[in-house]
Amino acid sequence: MKVAGKSVVVTGGGNGIGRALAERFAAEGARGVTVADIDGEWARKTAERIGVPGIGVGCDVSDPDAISRLVSAAEDSFGPIDVFCSNAGFTDPAPGELGQPVSAWRRIVEVNLMAHVWAAQAVVPSMLARGEGYLLQTISSAALIRRRGHRDRGHGRRTVPDPAPPKGRRLVPAQGHRLRRLAQPDPGPPSGGVGGVVPPWLTLQAMRS
Repeated sequence: MKVAGKSVVVTGGGNGIGRALAERFAAEGARGVTVADIDGEWARKTAERIGVPGIGVGCDVSDPDAISRLVSAAEDSFGPIDVFCSNAGFTDPAPGELGQPVSAWRRIVEVNLMAHVWAAQAVVPSMLARGEGYLLQTISSAALIRRRGHRDRGHGRRTVPDPAPPKGRRLVPAQGHRLRRLAQPDPGPPSGGVGGVVPPWLTLQAMRS
């Protein structure tokens, strides 16, 4: 899609891939970029430096109420959201450790999986009403190249081939595939869709801390 003139939200936008996405959306002429991060100060600093109207919002994406507040802040500032980029995600510093507490497993699922659901619930109805909109989700390559012990980052970020790609094959999140069916029930779909970004193996800030 053409980003120029669109309102974009990027979660996990305070640094790394998220910040790069926010900067690229700004460079492509977005009318406004809402940068969300669990560290609100980082989000605000990114929003200040990207070169287009932007706001920084502190947001824990595992909390559906926080996602709702994020969407409201973006809409109040820039109008209806055209692109919601679910980039926030994390892994623990010792993947494969079975001694991890239940809370750690739940946290991984809430951030890496359920956050996509909360985002869709918050923005898809408006996108359907307008007949356009996109969900862009950062997906772990660990879901495609499984290695012993790496079970968390890919959990909830599994990918499946798009059943009807225009050319060749492309990857979308498994939950995104279901959202595509939900959001496009008619033979003639609206102008929109669900896509995925699959970065290579990275050392995340969360793994260093």
